[in-house]
Amino acid sequence: MNTQLAFLPSATRTAGDIPLDINNTEDYQSAIIVVDVTAYPAAASVTLILQGKDLLSGKYWNILVSAGITSTGTTVFHVNDGTEPLTNISIRTRLPRVWRLFFLHDDTDSITYSVGVDLSTGPMRRKNT
Repeated sequence: MNTQLAFLPSATRTAGDIPLDINNTEDYQSAIIVVDVTAYPAAASVTLILQGKDLLSGKYWNILVSAGITSTGTTVFHVNDGTEPLTNISIRTRLPRVWRLFFLHDDTDSITYSVGVDLSTGPMRRKNT
């Protein structure tokens, strides 16, 4: 099963949004995260941070932290068991039960961007009969 989310519609932002926990009730295994920057001042930078949450302690850990995005264009990030790891772009792992995605801005310059997320439960698994 696949689900596409308009995680953050295109808008001008000067700071990151407050991250909210996302409960992975559909057992999504992988994510493709598309960040599309359409307006950018010369010195600004924004960093994507994907975190998982430990349900027992309530603490978060980093799954993927991008390098600073410093220009207009589309950047695609991958989280998947079958993905070849590439520093700051992709990680070979599954999405945890609870996760969150947010962005850190390095200053107060306005940046216009959107974020789409494509979630997948992975290929159908055949049951042994």
